[in-house]
Amino acid sequence: MGETTTAPGAGSRSGLFLLWPVGAAVAFWLSGFLIVALRNARYGFLAVDPMDARILLAGAWFCAFAGLPLGMAAFRAEQRPISWPEFPRFLFRYFVGSLVISVPAGRLFEYTTAAGSYTGFALATSTLEIAGLYVLVIYVEKNYPRLATYGVLLIIFAGLAAMLWNLAGARQFLLDAVALWFFGLGTIALLAIHFRPQDVHAAAVPLALLLPALLIFAFWFYPRLKAGWGGGNPVPATVWFSSESPLRPGQSMRVRLIDETAAGYYATGETGSRATFIPRKAVSLVSFSAEPSGSDSLR
Repeated sequence: MGETTTAPGAGSRSGLFLLWPVGAAVAFWLSGFLIVALRNARYGFLAVDPMDARILLAGAWFCAFAGLPLGMAAFRAEQRPISWPEFPRFLFRYFVGSLVISVPAGRLFEYTTAAGSYTGFALATSTLEIAGLYVLVIYVEKNYPRLATYGVLLIIFAGLAAMLWNLAGARQFLLDAVALWFFGLGTIALLAIHFRPQDVHAAAVPLALLLPALLIFAFWFYPRLKAGWGGGNPVPATVWFSSESPLRPGQSMRVRLIDETAAGYYATGETGSRATFIPRKAVSLVSFSAEPSGSDSLR
């Protein structure tokens, strides 16, 4: 009878293939646990249920949002290096690409104002403006290369200044914050790869940016990610208290639910910034429907 032989390295390759899902799950859980803990700390409590499925979802969303710009930078570094005269024009194309990809990605977030989502006519108008600007830059680039270089830098800096002002200055979370995430993280990774020491591999640079990216995502983006998608945006609800509740027995309140555990609920008022713990035994009913008449707000 003939003997069956196994190709050299086949066992190790199959072992690595099986380890990938485990490694991904561990990475999702670790990053998600940190993100949820930092989000909760903003509301004044540190309780995190390690078995909560939202931890894996938070980690998965972070890996998706960080993996796209960091992966682009790592992939671009493997291609032909970008010369400095080409860099501004490459940045402009990446800037436009970030604006475009922010439109579908932005549907996952809740915005500070209804106008921040740029839906309907405003979205169509903005798309036409971006397309027209891109065509104009391409035309100028072919006929006036030097003017195109300075022009795209001016456009990028003006756009970034407006985005940063909305997010940090005016404290408005709008659709352009999503574009700023993709463009800023990818550009920083590209520059870090370009100026890295010669003995540092290009793939190590995106890994070094993961921690600061996680902190930014946890403080600014995850709290705005819709709860229906596994995000950390508070959920508006009405809580009816039981007759034995020490807080307004037999009455109802409008709240924003931050987290739910086996012991109870963490909630804030509709404009509050610090959470209040409501024991589960003090609650008789929680409604996620529209505000009923006669309910009051938790202050």
